[in-house]
Amino acid sequence: LVPSAFFVTDLGTEKFAFGLGTTSSWGLGTEWHADSFARYAATKSTIEMKDYLITGAYQMTEKFSLGLGLDIDDAMVDKHKKLYQAGMGDGDFRLKATDTSVGFRVAGMYKVNERHQFGAMYRSAIDHKYRGTVMTSNLGNDGVNNYQAVFGGTSYQTDVEAKATLPQGILLGYSYRPNEKWTMNLDLEWTDWSSTKDEVLTYPTETNAVRLAYLQNGVATPRDWDSVLSVGAGAEYALSETWRVRGGGFYRQGPVPGDTWEPNLPDADNFGIALGTGMNLTKSLVLDLAWSMIQYKDRVVDNTVNDTYGGIDGTYKNSANLLYATLTWEF
Repeated sequence: LVPSAFFVTDLGTEKFAFGLGTTSSWGLGTEWHADSFARYAATKSTIEMKDYLITGAYQMTEKFSLGLGLDIDDAMVDKHKKLYQAGMGDGDFRLKATDTSVGFRVAGMYKVNERHQFGAMYRSAIDHKYRGTVMTSNLGNDGVNNYQAVFGGTSYQTDVEAKATLPQGILLGYSYRPNEKWTMNLDLEWTDWSSTKDEVLTYPTETNAVRLAYLQNGVATPRDWDSVLSVGAGAEYALSETWRVRGGGFYRQGPVPGDTWEPNLPDADNFGIALGTGMNLTKSLVLDLAWSMIQYKDRVVDNTVNDTYGGIDGTYKNSANLLYATLTWEF
C-alpha cells in the first residue's frame, strides 16, 4: 500500500498555483524463501522512497506556464540474506539504513490551442548517503568461515554507510483533444540509471581488520546500470459530464545488465496496460479508480553473482497487478 496526498491552491490569483504533496517515485519489495537457491544473495529486500514536494507554477503567457518544485526524498533500505555455514544451519544477515536528501524539478507546458498541448519536465538526480546498521545472528564455527570466532559470539552489530544516487530524468508529453469527449496523451521518458555504477559499504565504527575484511569494507560491488527509455500512450473518453473511462499502455526498458543482475532486484524490460474510470460523485468530489498489469520479459541470467554458494543462474519470470484509487475534493 503506497499512500499519496496533494494540496493545490491558486492563493486567490489567476496565474499562480502553489502545491504541497507526498508520493513515492521509486520503490521495491521482493521476498525469497529462506531455503531457496537465492538465499545467500537475498531473502527479503525493501526499498522505500517517500517524496515530499513543494511546488509552484506560474502562467507566464496565455500559452506557456512554468513550474518549479523542491523534492525532499526520504529513503529507507532494508536487505536480508542468509550466511553460508558448512555442515550447520545458515546464519542471518540484515542491513537497514536511511537517508533524507533534496532534489528539484522544473516543468513547462505550452498550449498551442484548445486541441494541442506539449509538456516537459526535468527531474534532478538526488544523492543519498545512507547511514544505518548491519546485524548478524545465528553465527557458528563451521571450520570454513568461522563467523562466531571472528565476530565474537553468535550475533554481531555495527554501523554501516553507503552512497547511492537516484537518477536524473526528462519527461516529454503531448496531449491531443480532437473534441470535447476525447483526450489522447503520449509521453516519452529518459531515466539516467547510469548513475548507479557500484555499491560500496563502509563500517565507520569497526576497527578490527579481520572483521572489516569479512564485511568487505570499502570493496566496490559493480552495478553498471544503463540509462533507459519508456514510452506510454493513453486516452480518456467522457461518457457524460460526470463519468469518464480511460485506457492506455506503456513499454519500459530495464536498467539492470545481465552481468550484475541480482534476485533482490529482478528487473527486466516490461510492458503494461491500464484501465480506469473517473466519476464526479458531487460537484466538488471526484473518485478515480484504475487497474494496471505489468508483464516483465523473461530474464535469462548467466553471471558470476554469488557463484561461491551455487550462483543464481536461471530463467526468471515476473508480473504484477496494481490497483489505484484517488479521491479529489475541490473547495
